[in-house]
Amino acid sequence: MKSKAFLLPVVMIVCACSAALATPPNTPTLDGRPIEYDLADRAGLYTGSSAGFDWGAGNVLTNVFVTWDSTYLYVALQGFAESAPIPNKLTILVDVDPGNGTGPTATTNWGVSGEPGYIIYNEPNWTAATNGPAFGLDYMLASEGTYNNILRVIYDDGTTPGTNNIIQVFDKGNGSSPAGTPADMASNFGAPGDLRGFEARIPWGVLYNDARFGTVQPGEVVPRGAQLRLVAHIHNNQPLDRYSSPVVIPKQVTAGFLYDNGRLITADYLDVALDPDSNGIPNVATGDVNAPYLSALLGLATKQTVYAMFN
Repeated sequence: MKSKAFLLPVVMIVCACSAALATPPNTPTLDGRPIEYDLADRAGLYTGSSAGFDWGAGNVLTNVFVTWDSTYLYVALQGFAESAPIPNKLTILVDVDPGNGTGPTATTNWGVSGEPGYIIYNEPNWTAATNGPAFGLDYMLASEGTYNNILRVIYDDGTTPGTNNIIQVFDKGNGSSPAGTPADMASNFGAPGDLRGFEARIPWGVLYNDARFGTVQPGEVVPRGAQLRLVAHIHNNQPLDRYSSPVVIPKQVTAGFLYDNGRLITADYLDVALDPDSNGIPNVATGDVNAPYLSALLGLATKQTVYAMFN
């Protein structure tokens, strides 16, 4: 969508915007600033106590956004995590075939000595509650500092995790600069602020590249009736400190939820229907576009006008 500049009085700017309440698509700009989404893209928000400061004021989650177009799935997490004295990591766990029994229900065994960094640094010390909805970890999206990870998990409970069954879909220290690869990711951290977090995109053909996640029929894009189940949280990014936080999206209300001695047990998740009409094509509404957002302001402080640039 082309940028346009408008000359506006600086005394007062009032912008009345409306978003089409329809199934996505949106095509976000991957820069780690999740500001171009609308309410139709928001899959969940943080509703915990103390406005999100349950693990210290430097660790906050606000929103999870999920949207797509005909080529990519986009997932974004809005929030920020402390980088000092101990760096923390923003994480989304994704089940791409809920109820089909794939993926582990715990990640407390990734910190094995000798494993590469993309495994031991992404262990979130998480377990799925047995009395909640079925959840098996198929993908992990995670970011700490300038490092971004998209990992595919292709082992089940009872199997030892390792380099042969935790696959690097994306593993780069590219920070807020997208790599330009088909599977891509960008993060924006620094001083705490609401317009920070990470954004990731995964081509449909990469997301469902393994028959274990369901069969994609010829000429189709996703398994028929495809849906996602997600949970987002913050965890400690030190291999020897296996702590996750109680700052989690969605709010945990089912009795099976537990946060005990640094271990997060989740019983509630976000569900996103990709193909509700079961035709093997992600539902894409005609004409839905990115929500308008302010991308730049240009002008001198002593003048009465500024140039406001929107997407």
